[in-house]
Amino acid sequence: MLIDGHQHQTHAQEVEPLVSSDDEEIDFNFNEEQSVFSYLMDEGPKPSDEDRLDALVDSLKGPFQDKGGQLKKDVACSIAPAIRMVSKAHHVLQTKVDTDYVKGIATFNSACRNIEAVSLAEYEELTESYEKTRANLANLMKQLKAEYAHRDSLWADLERKIDEIADPALAELEDLPAQIERIIAKLDRAYDTMQNQNKDSSVFSEKKIRDLLSKFGESSLYDC
Repeated sequence: MLIDGHQHQTHAQEVEPLVSSDDEEIDFNFNEEQSVFSYLMDEGPKPSDEDRLDALVDSLKGPFQDKGGQLKKDVACSIAPAIRMVSKAHHVLQTKVDTDYVKGIATFNSACRNIEAVSLAEYEELTESYEKTRANLANLMKQLKAEYAHRDSLWADLERKIDEIADPALAELEDLPAQIERIIAKLDRAYDTMQNQNKDSSVFSEKKIRDLLSKFGESSLYDC
């Protein structure tokens, strides 16, 4: 080993083992440089996981105790005003509250509760009636739709039958003026013929007119 540029000669004799603070012998020779380096860099035995957890728990014990004390203090500060108010209220109730007034309030409260119970019962009854009515209305609407459909079907049948009956009648009515004109023309010709024959017009009675019409095949005009 070189110290200040000079070579230091190691002694041939063995150096006595060192003794630690716990009177434990160090089992290496300081004359060996590697042994000295290893001794100085040795961190000793590593603690186990359980030891580390125990140490962590011990380190947290103090902060937890401090936090618990602070929380207790905060709770006490929060509850104390409420306790004082309750105590004050009890004192006022015992010394200043009228008993009859309290009984009146209790009676009023009981009556209100009874009214509330009756109202709730009526509300439930109304709700049940409403549900039943709504169901009945839904059923009635269904029946009404069916009746409407049946009515529409009957109306369509009626229109079809009316058309079947009315179309021929309308055709006859449309042809009726022409038929009447033809009848009038025939009657005029017949009347002129009778006048030419110097016959009395009074003889041209209704019976003869009917006979004349029957010959023309138009007697149905008078039957109507």
